[in-house]
Amino acid sequence: MSIPWRLPDAVKPGDVVRVIAPSGAFDRERFDAGLAIIERAGFTVRYDDVVFSRHRYLAGNDERRLAELRHALAEDDSRVLWVARGGYGATRLLPHVPVDAVRRAGKWLVGFSDTTALHMLWARAGLASLHGANVTTLAQWSDGARDELMSWLTSPAPRLFRGRVMRRGELVSGRLLGGNLTVLAAMAGTGLLPSLRGAIVLLEDVGERPYRLDRVATQLVHAGVLDGAAGVAIGQLTDCAEPNADYTALDVLTDVLAPLGVPVLAELPIGHEPSSRAILSGALATLDTHEGVLTLRGPDASVSV
Repeated sequence: MSIPWRLPDAVKPGDVVRVIAPSGAFDRERFDAGLAIIERAGFTVRYDDVVFSRHRYLAGNDERRLAELRHALAEDDSRVLWVARGGYGATRLLPHVPVDAVRRAGKWLVGFSDTTALHMLWARAGLASLHGANVTTLAQWSDGARDELMSWLTSPAPRLFRGRVMRRGELVSGRLLGGNLTVLAAMAGTGLLPSLRGAIVLLEDVGERPYRLDRVATQLVHAGVLDGAAGVAIGQLTDCAEPNADYTALDVLTDVLAPLGVPVLAELPIGHEPSSRAILSGALATLDTHEGVLTLRGPDASVSV
């Protein structure tokens, strides 16, 4: 069906940021450093102490993390849901969070990596979200990257990203959707992904050897998830090199994507590194492989999801 996309309202000084932990357990010192940055930006930070819960590798069991997410969506006065850490765990919650609840809440979501699963939920609701630093990675990001992230929340404006052309094609436009490659592959076949037809698909990853990237990208291709995509934007492939190999992770990923026949722009500054820049998931984007640039605009039109 076709639904209108919209951008959450701009955030103002003093607005409440609700910190949630739907994925992995995290380091308290890095968490506190991230909170301080958000507070210095002029926002009011709120979280419950249960955010520090641990259950194996998760920030508490599924019941705790799901209850926190539902409460954060229903809370009247918070404007932003900022994820504490990625890791793993968000996909386990998706079947239990109604798309309508996200749409009604109309709140910003901020995070990356495992938060890709939640960005896909926001996309199914037709709501733009911010693919940017988690609370525990904020202190590791550069000052410029942090400033740009905050400006997306307060005054969204067009952005331009330069990359390396891997496959040329016609100038294409579409909605920018995607995120962490491994998370997207884990969601294939679940019915929990939005349609990527006509989209410019963002892919990034960390700590995966080339053969693993081959495996998960091949899964997306064989499952038809990327059928009809307008183009592919590849971000940072951090710590994904095969030692002493005569090929790169990007070589492998580009080969797997070649049968799609779409333009591919790579080495964009989006992903797991301190130089990473925040992007608006759901933004209307243009991919130009003649100039080697990705341009983002606002989500001001309808699209089938």
